[in-house]
Amino acid sequence: MAQDVETQILEPIDEYRHTYKQKVNDGAESTFDDLVQKSGVNLDEHRLHVKNYEGAKKQLEAYKKKQNNNKGLNTFLIVLAVIGGVAAVIGLFVLLFGESVVGGSVTMTIGIVVLVASLCVKYLYLNKRSRAHNKKLEELQKKVAELYKICTDEVRRVTSLFDWNMPAKIIRENVPLIQIDDHFDMQKYDYMMHKYKLGDNKDKNCSTLFVLSGSIVGNPFLFMRNIYTYMGTRVYTGTRMVTYPVRVPDGRGRWHTVMQTAPLVATLEKPCPQYGYETFLLYANDAAPDLTFTRSPTIQGKNEKQIDSYVKSETKALHKTANKAVKKGTNFTPMTNYDFETIFHAWNRNNEVQFRLLYTPLAQENTLKLIKNTQGVSYGDDFQFRKAKYANYIMSDHSKNLDIYMRPDRWGEYYSLDMLRKDFVDYVNTYFKSLYFDLAPILSIPIYQQNKPSEYIYQKSYTQNYTTLEDEVLANSFPLSTFKAEGTKTNVILKTKATKKGKNRDVVQVTANSYRVEHHVEAVPMPAPNGVVYPVPVNWDEYFPISKTTEINVTDTRGSLQDYKSKAESFSNSTSGSLKSPHMYRHGMLAILRALDSDNEQDLDNAIDTFFGYNRKEKNSSESTSDSDIKK
Repeated sequence: MAQDVETQILEPIDEYRHTYKQKVNDGAESTFDDLVQKSGVNLDEHRLHVKNYEGAKKQLEAYKKKQNNNKGLNTFLIVLAVIGGVAAVIGLFVLLFGESVVGGSVTMTIGIVVLVASLCVKYLYLNKRSRAHNKKLEELQKKVAELYKICTDEVRRVTSLFDWNMPAKIIRENVPLIQIDDHFDMQKYDYMMHKYKLGDNKDKNCSTLFVLSGSIVGNPFLFMRNIYTYMGTRVYTGTRMVTYPVRVPDGRGRWHTVMQTAPLVATLEKPCPQYGYETFLLYANDAAPDLTFTRSPTIQGKNEKQIDSYVKSETKALHKTANKAVKKGTNFTPMTNYDFETIFHAWNRNNEVQFRLLYTPLAQENTLKLIKNTQGVSYGDDFQFRKAKYANYIMSDHSKNLDIYMRPDRWGEYYSLDMLRKDFVDYVNTYFKSLYFDLAPILSIPIYQQNKPSEYIYQKSYTQNYTTLEDEVLANSFPLSTFKAEGTKTNVILKTKATKKGKNRDVVQVTANSYRVEHHVEAVPMPAPNGVVYPVPVNWDEYFPISKTTEINVTDTRGSLQDYKSKAESFSNSTSGSLKSPHMYRHGMLAILRALDSDNEQDLDNAIDTFFGYNRKEKNSSESTSDSDIKK
């Protein structure tokens, strides 16, 4: 676990606005500047290269415009020459066969002049100018490409130093209360699972895409994103046009038979797997251990006048709820701060004493500032809060679409370090703001920071080296084609299970759960306006669950992305080419697809020891046991 930090955040909105927002921004800028210096790129020279590139690109665009003008003029001259030629032929025809000799002569003469002039301008001037422009254009294109390569090569020297944990490290260094871990390790997993009943992650319908663990004064939190599935329904539609005879009267009282056409629409509702994503924060604390409640947004999108109206209306409802509680003999007692009671709206709480223990006057004020966004810095009332005894769950709208993966390769192609610097700093700032305001409902409660967790006796050894959550994150980093079963026609849910513990690696089973599809056509009887029932064909799909299990080796590389890259080739050569199999590095963790005829296990363990530093003296001897099957 991360070391406890005594620094407190007693007024999260004010402290973000006046302190931490700027500190994290400065930390991001400093981190980027350090990477530039480490890369050896001369920033002044790079900026000159960028200036030259942008100047050459601008000049290239100008020449392209001139070239387009030349093409337009060339087309105009060709059309003019054709017109002149046609006029000359017409004039000659009139001169030879017409009655107007003068008219024919004039028309032919003008046509010949236009034709000759057009061709002279085209071949003696325009083509020569076009050749010069094309040559200059080729030179500029070559120059632009060369300058672009110089600029992008310099940028890549910096981005090659990027690592997965940079934003987390920046936050950890500049906001000491929020201690973010490099990995969600087995000790914290054991602590949260046994002390706080985290759960064992066995739900086959849910897979973890991202996990970030940390602590606030020793109290642990997890920031997670999962993909989940459930069997819902889908409505299928089919149509058929039917024609039938109808008797209609004419204007003279006689009846005739006419044919009418009507569309028939039939629907079928059938089971269909649905998929979704959830992003949430889980925070554990011993304070108020019996308290449960839920709250959802109440004033989201409301202006000040609408909020006042809402509070007045809900205050009346609050008193009615309190009166009903007295009659039923329950202990719901409203606080005197009606703004807080109505806006926070945790009326289903089960313990008044513990609720008041958490929500002191300062906690109420902090929470209202957060929800109302009174200083224009938070996301306002966009979060749900569920407390289930020790566990606190926060789900916010702002975190749903946040890029939380921190991939070093997310930056794409840049030619300017100044542009990259701005985007990098903006990304870190956005990442920090989102995480901070997911934690803000927790930080708004002072006792949570004053309450340190009780001592916990950790197990001396575990049945696996790494958590199943981290295993799933690694598995989901691979292309899904790596694991999905043949015939898969839907999304895939990956579940992992460690089956063997090596010296410093786990053998992990990855089971890919998905569905194959069979297509059907069903005739649905539908009545037409004439009362006759017709069968309407409806195409629908039937889903059958399928799965496939693959094995991967998972290990901690104990270093940065740069360390891993520098050792990857040698490591591959020493393990019979393990890294020639599909593999994935992420947040210091390495997963390698395990073939059925896998490499010698002892050789793999020895290579991991050697290349990733596990043979150091300080390494705990308990982690150097031989392979053993995990007890089921």
